[in-house]
Formats: sequence, structure tokens, C-alpha cells
Amino acid sequence: MSRSAPLVAGLLAWVLGVACGGPGEQAPAPAPGAADLGPASATRSLTMRDISYAPGGLELRIDEVTELRLENRGTITHDFTVDTLPAELAVVRAGGRMSNQRSDVHIALDGGRSAAVRIRVTVPGEYRFYCSVAGHAQLGMEGTLTVR
Repeated sequence: MSRSAPLVAGLLAWVLGVACGGPGEQAPAPAPGAADLGPASATRSLTMRDISYAPGGLELRIDEVTELRLENRGTITHDFTVDTLPAELAVVRAGGRMSNQRSDVHIALDGGRSAAVRIRVTVPGEYRFYCSVAGHAQLGMEGTLTVR
């Protein structure tokens, strides 16, 4: 089990509890045990479309708290999945579903939804992110998360 598994599992119940909220609703405070990463010192945005990400790559600084804003401008469900990512996560705005059953990070968003998480990656490297919906990665819905 990964180091982020207990955190993501704790957040999962909280995210699922607010995932069906309407636009403009404020997310409640993070669940007990969730990482308190403090304010973000950087922001990155990733847009999902039918069948692509924009941009195709993200760059983060090691141990820096970054707010990652995800938006699905597509018409069908897409997700942001990273199989192995040594990181801490905290939900800022829930608009989707988060789990770690097969990966360290998995945030699924229905068409038209958005979410934001704060993330601190603790090991430099290049990590593949992709959409795990059947066939999407094979059609090119993937990118590289570079941590320096």
C-alpha cells in the first residue's frame, strides 16, 4: 500500500459526500486526518476535453505546495490518474470522485465539473498521468508530471 493511501482513503469519504453538490457551493473543511498543507505557493491548471489534456504536461517543484485545478470541459467523464506518486494531497474544492484503489491519485470528473487539490510531491522525477476511462489513454489522453 502506498504512503498516500490512508490520506486518500480518508479524503475519499469526504469527497464523495460533497461530490453531488451544486455549482458555487462551498466545500466543507477537510475530513479529520486529511493533510493540512497550508496555502499553495503555486497554481497549475489542467483542462480535460474529449480526448485530450491541456496542457499535455505539468511541472511542479519538489516539496512545494501547489494548487492543482482540474476542469472537465468535455461532455463525458474523464479523470486525472497517476499510478505512483509520492505526495500529500488535500482537497480544496470537490467536484468529483477521488480514490486510490489502483493508483496513488485518481480524480474523476463528470463533464462540466471541476475540482481543486493541493499537492506536495516529495520525490523528484517524471510521472505519467492519464485518463483511466477505457481506451482514453490509448487515444492519447495522457501527459507527464515533472517534479524538479
